[in-house]
Amino acid sequence: MTFSVVIPTYNRSEYVVEVLKLLYNQFDPPPFEVIIVNDGGDSRVLKLSLAKFGDYLVDVPRCTIMPVRLLHQENSGAAAARNYGARTAVGNIVVFLDDDCWPNKYWLKNLDEVYKVFPNHMVGGPMEIASCVENNLSSVASQLFIRYLHESYPNSVCGGHNMAVPRNLFSEVGQYDQRLNLTAGDDRELWDRWLAAGYKIHYSPAVIVYHRHCMNPKKICLQFRRYGRGAYQF
Repeated sequence: MTFSVVIPTYNRSEYVVEVLKLLYNQFDPPPFEVIIVNDGGDSRVLKLSLAKFGDYLVDVPRCTIMPVRLLHQENSGAAAARNYGARTAVGNIVVFLDDDCWPNKYWLKNLDEVYKVFPNHMVGGPMEIASCVENNLSSVASQLFIRYLHESYPNSVCGGHNMAVPRNLFSEVGQYDQRLNLTAGDDRELWDRWLAAGYKIHYSPAVIVYHRHCMNPKKICLQFRRYGRGAYQF
C-alpha cells in the first residue's frame, strides 16, 4: 500500500514546514509522497520556507524517502485544493491533512495497519488540541465540539483535516463538491455520498493529529456559524 498525503495551504508556509518535519520523522512509515497545494497564497514565501526544510534534511539525515511536490492554484478553497492534489496523486490511498494539524509519530504506520484490514473504507481519526494552544479557551472549546462529533458518530464522521480514502474510490464517488466549500458543508456532503454509494467509514483512535489552531471568541463564533450554514445548506 502506498500513500499520498495532500496538504492544502494558504499563506501559512511556516506551518507547512513544521508538518513536513513531522512527516519526515514518522516511525516506520509505508511508502508515501507529500503533495502541497498552494491555494493562491504567496508562492515566493512558500518556496523560501521549503528551502529551509531542505536545509533541515541536511542537518537531520534519515533513511526516510519522502518525495515532496508543490502545486499551485488560484484561491479556490480547501475543497478545490484537496481535489487538485488527489487528481495528481500516485499513491493507492489519498490522505488529507490540514497544514495546522501535527500528525502523531505513528500516524502513517497506524493508517497503513488500518488499511490492511479495511482496504475500501474512508478512514478518519481524532484531532486533539496541540500543546501550543492548550491554554487558549476558544481553541479548547472548538476542539471539544469536534471531539463530541467524532465520539457521537464515530463511523460516519471524518474531516478533511485528517482523512484517508482509496484514490480510485474517491474518484468514482466524485471527490469534494467545491460549491459547498465556503459553508463548511463539503465534508458532510462527501460522507453522505460515500455512504450512499455503498462504502463504509472507519474511525480509528490510533490515527491521531494535533490541531494548532489559535482561536478567539470572534473566530469561534464565525466557525460555528459556518458549520451551521453548511448543515443547513446540505
